[in-house]
Amino acid sequence: MLTVSRGLSVLQAFQSRLDPLGNAEIVRRTGIPKAAVSRITSTLIQLGYLKRVPGSRLFQLGIMPLAVGQAYLDATKMLKAVEPFMQPLADELSTTTALAIPYDLDMLYVAYFNSPNIATLTMGLGSVLPMAQTSVGYTYLWSLSTSAREAMFARIRARDGAKAKYRIKRIQEAIKSLDENGYCMAISDWQPDVYGTSVPVRLGKSKTLMSFSCGAVMHGVNEEYIRKNIIPRLKSVALAMQKATADLDFEP
Repeated sequence: MLTVSRGLSVLQAFQSRLDPLGNAEIVRRTGIPKAAVSRITSTLIQLGYLKRVPGSRLFQLGIMPLAVGQAYLDATKMLKAVEPFMQPLADELSTTTALAIPYDLDMLYVAYFNSPNIATLTMGLGSVLPMAQTSVGYTYLWSLSTSAREAMFARIRARDGAKAKYRIKRIQEAIKSLDENGYCMAISDWQPDVYGTSVPVRLGKSKTLMSFSCGAVMHGVNEEYIRKNIIPRLKSVALAMQKATADLDFEP
């Protein structure tokens, strides 16, 4: 069981990012000893879950994770239910649209659509974003009880060290905005010149809470524009998705 757990941890270290990783970076991200990482990456290459980058000692995800992910997508009703709302909104606003759920101290995109008119953010379905630096993360933390939120803050402090104080301050500001206005924003909190704005949405019979967001690179866009043009449509589509999926039985 330990070997399986470590193998999954190595795969999770890639976090859907396009950059290849070497053993040293995998060790840093997972905390698994270097000798064990070397054995695990060799096994994952043999099984097709990783592949070597030609001419280097780096690794990228192989074809097998894609096959597993596609099997999941084929089995879920969620993407088919939300696409008629999320893709047109992305096209209308020239943004990306996404649904995210918590994944340890990160947020995982379980639905993602983008307008062809925007600069690529190298994100996509399955991308993992830091909970403490993104609007989708702020929205999830807002949804927690006070005690559960404080427990997450303690973990953020332990992980982020000196940076945690500022990040928790930003989270608290976002929580206040969600309490007062029903949305939050993150402008350059994670990536320079990139904004994201998010609202909570509860989908399906289970009323599963997810973070619903719009985002893009800030070319010719300021905070006032986001408030007047992006957020009202984001809220409106969130309500429409909730209503349209209220009788559907699915989980992300």
